[in-house]
Amino acid sequence: MDSRMTLCNMAIEAGGTSGICMPDEVTVDYLWPFISPEYRDKQAALDTFRKWWSDEGCAYVKVIDIDVTGMEPQVTDGYKPDHVKNVSEMAGRAVDQVYIGSCTNGRLEDLRVAAEYLKGKTIAPTVRGIVSPATPKIFREANEEGIIRIFMDAGFCVTNPTAAHALA
Repeated sequence: MDSRMTLCNMAIEAGGTSGICMPDEVTVDYLWPFISPEYRDKQAALDTFRKWWSDEGCAYVKVIDIDVTGMEPQVTDGYKPDHVKNVSEMAGRAVDQVYIGSCTNGRLEDLRVAAEYLKGKTIAPTVRGIVSPATPKIFREANEEGIIRIFMDAGFCVTNPTAAHALA
C-alpha cells in the first residue's frame, strides 16, 4: 500500500490530474480498520471499490509499460519533484542538506532503506540532515524499530510528521 500511495501521489506531483491503482483485497485489508462500520464484510467493500476499476472491455488510447527494475536510484537536485537526477550524476558534488521523508516518501519502508544505509555512519558536520516520517503512526513504528535512533546517531534532525491523516 505504501508504494501505491507514493505512486498515486507522485502522479500528481509529475503533472497528472489523477493517479489510481485499482483497489483490490490489499486495499480493503489496509482500509478495513477505518471502513468496517460501513460494510457488512470485506467482500462488500471490494465490490463497491470495483467502481474505480476500468470498464470491462475498455480500450485505452495508449498503454505504456515501463520496466524500472534496472533504474538507478533518483535524488532531487533542487526543491521540486521534477528536479531529479541519477545518484551517480551527483558524485563529487558538494551537498549541504539531505531531506528524507514527507507525506509521500516518509513511509516506513522508505525509512528502513535509508536507515539501513546510514547505520553506523554519520553525516559530515557541514551537512544538515533532516528526516520527516509521513505520519505520527509511521514515526511511532520507526521509533519502536530503532530507525529513529539510527537517524539521530547519524546526525539527522528528526522533524514532526508532515501528514496527520488517519489512513496513513
